[in-house]
Amino acid sequence: MLKHNIKKSDYASILKNDFVSLFKDVCALAKTPITWTTKTWSIISIFLLMFFISIYFIDENLRSWTLANRNPFLDSIFYLFHSYGKVQPVLVLFLVFYLGGLFSKKENIRLIGYRLFQMFIYTGITVTILKSLIGRWRPFNGVGPHFFTPFVLGPNARLSLPSGDVAIAFVISSGVASLYENILWKSFWYSMAVITATGRMYHDQHWLSDVMLSVFITISIGIWQNNYTKHKS
Repeated sequence: MLKHNIKKSDYASILKNDFVSLFKDVCALAKTPITWTTKTWSIISIFLLMFFISIYFIDENLRSWTLANRNPFLDSIFYLFHSYGKVQPVLVLFLVFYLGGLFSKKENIRLIGYRLFQMFIYTGITVTILKSLIGRWRPFNGVGPHFFTPFVLGPNARLSLPSGDVAIAFVISSGVASLYENILWKSFWYSMAVITATGRMYHDQHWLSDVMLSVFITISIGIWQNNYTKHKS
């Protein structure tokens, strides 16, 4: 990706380079596990321990508590954030940042748009594949947190793990939060993602462990993206 101030004659070249990079970089991401250090494996192991503790000891109890404590105020709060984890906001932000940066010749803004879209694609592919491989039933089915039918493409009621909406919400928040190095700014946007994640459990669409895995995947890809971008610079 080009780092200098953008000229009109560069538009076609930039678009081509970014398109090619989107496919080349996914190969680098796929090779990342062979470079993991002992520290990385330790972090993954700790997460997996927490993940399975949630599945076997927390998911059902938390769902029961959440359903028992629904009220009109929380209904309205979580309803407001229902669309935050959808595809449309990501695409709108991508176009605003990417095209805005491209035509205003602000490279830092364009790169935010590119990285937002890249993270969305990579996270989306990962989440979609895992959903089908795992085939976990959603909470509203009423069969409990230990019911799986692996290797399915649907219906949606059997595609609970991990949560796509939560992954998208954290993609959006990480992209917009990167605009300013300000703790209040970043806290606000990540709070939006946390509320969205909580809402998915509140609406009986996901278990806590579904949310945990989505957040872990998104953060992991975000860390890889930051490190890889610095390495390419």
